[in-house]
Amino acid sequence: MPLHTEKSCQLCSVSFSIGRVRTTHEPLSSGWDPTGSPYHHRSATSSLCSIYPSESGCENIPVAAPPDGHAESRFQHLAGPGCTFLGGYNGRRIAEGEMRGVNRVRYVLRKPRVGRCVDEDEKEDHEEDEEEDENGDRDGGEESEFFVSAETIDVPIEHGNGELSEHLYGIPSTEFVGRNYPISGYRGEDDVAIPVHDACWKIFERVSMKKLGRVDLDGFVALWWREACGGCGFRGLNQDPVVRDLKERWWVHRPGTEYLAANPVDIPGFKLVMRGVYEETPRGDGAFVARDSSGPLSKRGGSVVIRRRQNDTDPFVGLPTELKNKILARLSPRDIANLRLCSRSFRQLPKQIFKQFIMEEFPWFWEIDEVRADVEAHYQKSFTEEYGEDLDLLEGVIPPAWFAFVKERMEGKPMDINWYQVYRQLKVMEKGSLGLRNRARIWSVAEEVVGRIEGMRGSLERSRGGGFVVYPKEMEGKDGNGRDYSCCPGCSNVQIELEEEEDIFEEDSAEGSEGESSEDDVSGDLSSSSDEDSE
Repeated sequence: MPLHTEKSCQLCSVSFSIGRVRTTHEPLSSGWDPTGSPYHHRSATSSLCSIYPSESGCENIPVAAPPDGHAESRFQHLAGPGCTFLGGYNGRRIAEGEMRGVNRVRYVLRKPRVGRCVDEDEKEDHEEDEEEDENGDRDGGEESEFFVSAETIDVPIEHGNGELSEHLYGIPSTEFVGRNYPISGYRGEDDVAIPVHDACWKIFERVSMKKLGRVDLDGFVALWWREACGGCGFRGLNQDPVVRDLKERWWVHRPGTEYLAANPVDIPGFKLVMRGVYEETPRGDGAFVARDSSGPLSKRGGSVVIRRRQNDTDPFVGLPTELKNKILARLSPRDIANLRLCSRSFRQLPKQIFKQFIMEEFPWFWEIDEVRADVEAHYQKSFTEEYGEDLDLLEGVIPPAWFAFVKERMEGKPMDINWYQVYRQLKVMEKGSLGLRNRARIWSVAEEVVGRIEGMRGSLERSRGGGFVVYPKEMEGKDGNGRDYSCCPGCSNVQIELEEEEDIFEEDSAEGSEGESSEDDVSGDLSSSSDEDSE
């Protein structure tokens, strides 16, 4: 199989050359080929969807003279529901807004040596950026010898790096070489830049700050020079296996892999959806609506009374709430779901236990407090506009429960969020939202990279008596250490398998879909057991 020639993100391993095929109802700007042109370089007339347009719903409209002179095809392909054209992702399967900005590239490279001319304006601008920590140059108070460039405004084509939106340190994109892997024995390390997605780097920064309390740029560069791989970013990195399958000579836009091209940071409508489940219902500490149906019915004075049946064999019945909460804090959601089936003492769960689940299972949900603040601010503003600022006039006019809620919001008291509802919504969106699926994938990769950086730095500092060298000396010389960084053993095995069996992607995809369908939804277990209480 030919070696992948396009530049790829060294974190998520996905190519920067990702295209989108617009639909029949979208404007020209809604589609672009992998180079960023609105006219596709590859011809779609030979694809199955063009041969069978009645089944695919695709169209090929003639193009007399593309304005940019780029397209070789005489037709512009418009995607239908059954589009199979591999020159870009089907616009019916992934929205334009979900892909917007995903091809923005940033580079990690060395700061200029002493003596290089830097414009005063550029120097002042970059100093302001450093103060605001917007460029990832946060290294625990010690200034790094590397920096992260501004994002590109176009797609890097072939050997180009793309045009940068800003020249930090006075370095344009023409003065460095963006590479997918280092070359052993190469002595121009000052000119080598490590390409990453703008969105991936933002996630890497968040993971670094959470795990290390800083962004270790020197450690990131040092790890890349020692363990880089042109196929998976870093040697042996636990990437999604489908990524390696798609990296042929050019990126293959396989149907079903659209999530790899979804922006994992700017996800359209995500915060708005989450705001809809930030509620207090039910009031109190319990996460579920209390409906006691555990005993037989009796009538007193014409009203129905439910008598609670006590289980004398339940060892948790007599435990105080504090001890029960400590037991729950040590269990996984799966264990708690089983516990609720065994003991009625845990039929009701505290709201806060689900916030703990969110922090553990969805560490990438960094908007958790931001959404809450937005909801509270919205209530305070709307109530002030509707009722005015004099709350005494409302007492006795509106229902007591609603009056208490309005008063708390207008006084700025924090909401008692039912985190169970938030947890359930995140479980659904993790699978259904392309952007969140990609975010969870990249977050996991970033955690592994940060862990490697921490381990490598500790090992190097111990072996060198506290010193730390970014560029490995064993790579110097005519041949360096002789290692081939273009492909690690794991990527080589995938290439061999692809050459022997061309339909490996279809088999793996089928197996993956069967595995996903057989998995139990933990939130479904919890919700189903809570529904039994209401029967």
